[in-house]
Amino acid sequence: MHKVFKFVSAFTLLGLPPLFSATASPADKTPAATGAAAPKASIPSFAGTIQPFLQKNCVACHSAKAKVAGLNLEALSNESSLVDKRETWETIARRVKAAEMPPKPMPRPKPIDVLTFTKYLEDSFEQADAKAKPQAGRVTARRLNKAEYNNTIHDLLAVNLTPADDFPQDDSGYGFDNIGDVLSLSPVLMEKYLNAAEAVTRTALFGPAPLKPSMAKLQGARSRVDRIEHVPADYDKSGLTLPNSFSTTYKFPVDADYDVRVRMTGGRPIGSDPIEVTAWLDGKPLKTESVLGGRLPESAPWSQDFDGKTFTLRIHATAGEHWLAVAIPHLYDGLPAAFNGPNPSKQPASPPPDIESFIRQPKSKDPMRIAQYKVRLAEAIHSSKQVNAVRVNTVEMLGPYNQDRKTSLASLRKIYVCGHLNGQHNASCPRLIVASFAKRAFRRPVTTAEVNEYLKLMTESQKDGSSFAEALSVALEAVLVSPDFLFRIENGGPALQTASNEPRRISQHELASRLSYFLWSSMPDAELMHAADAGALRNPDVLKAQVLRMLKD
Repeated sequence: MHKVFKFVSAFTLLGLPPLFSATASPADKTPAATGAAAPKASIPSFAGTIQPFLQKNCVACHSAKAKVAGLNLEALSNESSLVDKRETWETIARRVKAAEMPPKPMPRPKPIDVLTFTKYLEDSFEQADAKAKPQAGRVTARRLNKAEYNNTIHDLLAVNLTPADDFPQDDSGYGFDNIGDVLSLSPVLMEKYLNAAEAVTRTALFGPAPLKPSMAKLQGARSRVDRIEHVPADYDKSGLTLPNSFSTTYKFPVDADYDVRVRMTGGRPIGSDPIEVTAWLDGKPLKTESVLGGRLPESAPWSQDFDGKTFTLRIHATAGEHWLAVAIPHLYDGLPAAFNGPNPSKQPASPPPDIESFIRQPKSKDPMRIAQYKVRLAEAIHSSKQVNAVRVNTVEMLGPYNQDRKTSLASLRKIYVCGHLNGQHNASCPRLIVASFAKRAFRRPVTTAEVNEYLKLMTESQKDGSSFAEALSVALEAVLVSPDFLFRIENGGPALQTASNEPRRISQHELASRLSYFLWSSMPDAELMHAADAGALRNPDVLKAQVLRMLKD
């Protein structure tokens, strides 16, 4: 309806008769009413529409001689300039339509002339767009961001390292850190790539480097402990879901022993049994410590005090990210019998404290200090009735100790594809190893010439006295600092368009990489690469099956 209104309004503005009327008057003398032949409408043209408007309103200032603002409209004398100089014409149309040109105090063109002029230009632009062929252009070489680098290294070499954590922050655009046009490569990042390549290849071939023990204070989710004075009928006996516990995700650097240092806070009613505190790893209980609260006669002689109670639990963890928790199981067990909790304490009931004795013999004679002391005593008495005040306060991780430095069998199998894991390699092994590794690292087939360059590095290293494994590490490091690994390069040699300017499809392996980094933020796995090798990945059924498989991973 809006379009119809604009269409009819245009006719009215141009002074033309309406296209239709609600009623027909006998007095109408239009050609349609009298039966006379209607005059043939003239077809707008560049020479009949654009040039007269420019000559009348614009050329005086924008001629070849005057050339105000560097604009020579006499050079735009034919219709082909609408395509060749489109940006100029778009600027002219925009400024004329906004009444910015001609500038004041020059006389303004008639509204009907402005409408005819700008409409002709806009129609011409639409026609040119409809006829234009798509320009595929080139795809930007997309550098792996930090997350993609870590994931790819893990899948490529089966090492539990995250070297990209030490890289500079990724550039971002529009809130995303994986936009190819934004991700840059600084000299600092290139140096980090060199160090990371050496670290991951040597870890895969020779095992993790020895690490010095250190201490890290863990950050866990903190929950408010609501006051409870009566034992609940039902609760989580493991303590994991109670707010008194502590949980976090921690990335252990290597397979080793670690000390979990726990600091408690809060209190329990006097006469309660010791509590138990358990360390959990990935949902499994590992170690339990029995902890008894202390008594501070000057502040709370009627309560067990756990503030500052510290103990250490030794656990063993494998390298990688794990869920760690420290909880108090059976929190409401072992309370004095007066609280009616499960498994009440068998300790003799403590006599009620003589509060008056503390008030009659204050250490200070200052009335203000005595009043404050009374308030604290009242609060302490009241808090002693709380049955869930004790909680895990802080957790620190110390280690590693007794580090396991054995080489991962999974890593060796990723590298020694010839099967000789015992170090006895035949003459064909180096080429097979390097070609397989480079293909997986580059996410595409590799040429013989590419493999030969890396084999030369191995040969030169062995001439200098390096062992087979040492020489191999040099070749693998070179692969990991290659642009073909660090970047997702599509059609790096030929342009994405043919000589006839017709777009062409990306390759099967490029499609596999796009799919894998989109869904997994990592390199294609063996099954996806096999589909690309077979040339079947573009098949709709195969593509759908792979997408569903990857989404379920």
